[in-house]
Amino acid sequence: MILKKAGKIKFWSGWKTLKERFAQTFRGLSGCIGADPRRRLMVGVLGFLVFVAIGWGIGRQIGFAGAARPLVDKETGSPEVGTADLSVLVQELQKELSTLRHQVEQESSAPAARAQENAKVLTPLELIPPVEGKLIRRSGWEKKGDEWRYHSGVDLTVPPGTQVRATAGGTVASIKTEPVLGTVVAVDHGSGWRSLYAHLARVQVAVGQELTQGTPLGYSSGAGCGPEPGIHFNLYHQEEPVDPVTMINFP
Repeated sequence: MILKKAGKIKFWSGWKTLKERFAQTFRGLSGCIGADPRRRLMVGVLGFLVFVAIGWGIGRQIGFAGAARPLVDKETGSPEVGTADLSVLVQELQKELSTLRHQVEQESSAPAARAQENAKVLTPLELIPPVEGKLIRRSGWEKKGDEWRYHSGVDLTVPPGTQVRATAGGTVASIKTEPVLGTVVAVDHGSGWRSLYAHLARVQVAVGQELTQGTPLGYSSGAGCGPEPGIHFNLYHQEEPVDPVTMINFP
């Protein structure tokens, strides 16, 4: 603003001085050219052209002075970004966006990779039924009285004293007795997989023991989860129940 006001003051001061000098010159020329109208017209045209040329020169100087002033950001007080700087900024943003997209793709593909790894560890072809019994109860919601309860795992009916075996290799994680399930053996198969065998008798393994697929865990008791004797079998992955029917081909 100060630069523009100074330019205007300079312009009007120069214009006033020029008018006074031209008037003096014109009065002097008037005495020389006499009353000839053609000479008066020529002098007037020349004077007008001189005024236009001088005004254009002053205006150009003011314009150059304004253009030479650096552009400043009003908020930050720093010079504004030029076209070249904007191009560099856009390129940097594109690189960051590409990096973020690559990271998102890797993170989104990680669960699928883990699922494939788990599938290699435990697949329906690598799991065997814990007993050669009949499937009488599956996973799902059940209504008992006025309450709905979720039954995880399956019930298999077998005669008492039937040998129960590990459905896959692993390590005995725990052996405990519960009021409803009786003696329970849990086996850790690694990669977040765990199997559970309930209603056992004469357990033949110990906690921490390494097992191979088919290793005898014990024998079925005369109890069961239903009206028929048998065992309860459950499968977990990352502590979430998995329907064993989706992993094992039961009779």
